Amino acid sequence: MYLSRVLAGISFVLLACSALASEPLPSIAPEAVGLSAEKLQKIGDELRADIERGRLPGAVVAIARRGKLAYFEAFGFRDKTAGAPMTTEAIFPLGSMSKAITAVGALKLVEEGRLSLDDPVGKYLPALANMPVAAKSADGSIDKVPAVRQMTIRDLMRHSSGIPYGVAAGVYQLYQPLGFGASFPSDEFIARLAELPLMQQPGTTWEYGLSVEVLGVVIEKITQRALGDYLAESVFNPLGMDSTGFAWNAAKAERQAKPLPTNPDSGRPQAALDPAKFRMECGGACMTSSARDYLRFAEMLLRKGQLENVRVLSPEMVQLLTSDQHRDVVKGFPQEGYTYGLGVAVRKGPVDPRFKGSPGRFFWNGLTGASFWVEPREDLAVVVMTYAPGLFAEYHRKVNALVLDAVMN
Repeated sequence: MYLSRVLAGISFVLLACSALASEPLPSIAPEAVGLSAEKLQKIGDELRADIERGRLPGAVVAIARRGKLAYFEAFGFRDKTAGAPMTTEAIFPLGSMSKAITAVGALKLVEEGRLSLDDPVGKYLPALANMPVAAKSADGSIDKVPAVRQMTIRDLMRHSSGIPYGVAAGVYQLYQPLGFGASFPSDEFIARLAELPLMQQPGTTWEYGLSVEVLGVVIEKITQRALGDYLAESVFNPLGMDSTGFAWNAAKAERQAKPLPTNPDSGRPQAALDPAKFRMECGGACMTSSARDYLRFAEMLLRKGQLENVRVLSPEMVQLLTSDQHRDVVKGFPQEGYTYGLGVAVRKGPVDPRFKGSPGRFFWNGLTGASFWVEPREDLAVVVMTYAPGLFAEYHRKVNALVLDAVMN
């Protein structure tokens, strides 16, 4: 009898520790960190309504304030077709939220003196040293002119390299075969890129594109390791992000979130990414993660590079990542009131008709539906994970408004 009670007690402790380990941070009642639990419930009301009307398959929302987990909820379906409910352990494609992670990996190399933000990219990838720039001639055809200077590592990180995605019309279609980089091994990706012209003179214009894919290859050249292995050692493992990375296996597949079969706006079949088919560990778009893991990453940035007793990055490097790197030299960032750092958008002033928040707020989204943001003045970090391609801005806005409405003090 005594032994059975001891074993039962041990089992209870193990289960409790397992449950605690699945949470990103120590949990606390919302009111204890100045949030209204009643108002936070409106997040679930909004998401459930959209799930019920077939606009959204499911979602996970994680909110931390003052270093504590105040909200961590799952809604709807991980896989609606299979009837599998969403759980907080679900794994989602990050899309462009991969970029901030790769940026942290690069800044660690800067911190160690192995990389400089002002190094020319050609120092590490000679094939890209002399890329020309596309220019329209008088008759409307496309000429190529020499670049005024080489693109730098800073240009890659702040998207002023002139390297686009191949989604716009005209000469941009030259980039279409590259996709988002995952279709080719890294050496072939760089070789194909070297044959194309840049769309802008380096250092002049914010041109969202494949820059961080190139940054990932630079990291591989410096470290002589696969990008995923380097990031696991330098970022994922220190932060306990055991569901994040490029590798895909059966255990992860069982937790994989899936989109609705058809796009709720167009009615067309919804394209789903298959990470198992990626041929390159592309730093700009190819990672997968959970809300738990990404909240720990966001909280590390909020804490100026340290989470709990682990320092991932120096405060100086986090300041670079989350401060204005355009400095009125790089033009064209599309969102009013914001500029761009080295992997995230950064709010400059109080005017922003679409999102609540304060100067210093930083964020980024992924095309497949994930988003995160950090409000340093409110000591607040939020992650929204869903698999609804193209709808990230809609749910970013909704949850942003509801979370900040719940702030009491």
